[in-house]
Amino acid sequence: AYKLDMVQHQSGDSEEQCNFRDILLQLCDGESTVADWKVLAARFIDSPTILSPEQDHFSDATCIFPQKIDINEFNVDKLKSLNCPIARINAIHTGGNEARKADYNIAKGLEAQLFLARGACVMLRTNLWTEVGLVNGSMGIVQEIVFGENQGPPFLPIALLI
Repeated sequence: AYKLDMVQHQSGDSEEQCNFRDILLQLCDGESTVADWKVLAARFIDSPTILSPEQDHFSDATCIFPQKIDINEFNVDKLKSLNCPIARINAIHTGGNEARKADYNIAKGLEAQLFLARGACVMLRTNLWTEVGLVNGSMGIVQEIVFGENQGPPFLPIALLI
């Protein structure tokens, strides 16, 4: 067994970057401090302490939310802001009625519906193909959603070009 103890998708050696990595590790371990919260709070999207130019600096940053509903709201707003068609793609359940009834937590984070659009930012949540770098936390931008002939949403696409 291996214990991973270094955050890999936060790079850089500046003092600010090192401090941010420490905050993320403490957050992950459930050992956050009030000082950590103050650093993160200064970057809250709705924070009145952030001036508009500074907020713009964080417009494409990864966000941390306390509840899943907040994540969903944020993601829907981001998709709408792309001003292009949004594809609603339904999952195919191969486990019978039990699979259809399974919620997000039982299905290991898999949703029954996925919303995608060209230009949407996506993140892998599992190690898909480690040899070529498709690992948990890898991010990309949807360039194209390819459906089979005479098909479109809500059918599964045959390919996503990221």
